[in-house]
Amino acid sequence: MSKVDNRFKTVFTVAVTWIILISVAMVYLHFAAQHRQAQRELIYIKATQEAAQQRRERQLEYEKRRREAQLRREYNQGQVVGSVSLSAQP
Repeated sequence: MSKVDNRFKTVFTVAVTWIILISVAMVYLHFAAQHRQAQRELIYIKATQEAAQQRRERQLEYEKRRREAQLRREYNQGQVVGSVSLSAQP
């Protein structure tokens, strides 16, 4: 009977040890997957923010160029009108 009890204890100890090892591995893999997912989300958020910043910068640059072109047109129209009116005067 003692041999059976010792064998049962050994099998039980080995089984419990394997269960603990597998549980630790599963917990590690779970947290590693969560960490990777968090890193992917962080990269996505940063990329989204960078894209929005670039869109804002492009919009501001477009507005600046549009305003400069408008001012240039107004200046050129003033030049042409001014020179025509000067030459038309006696």
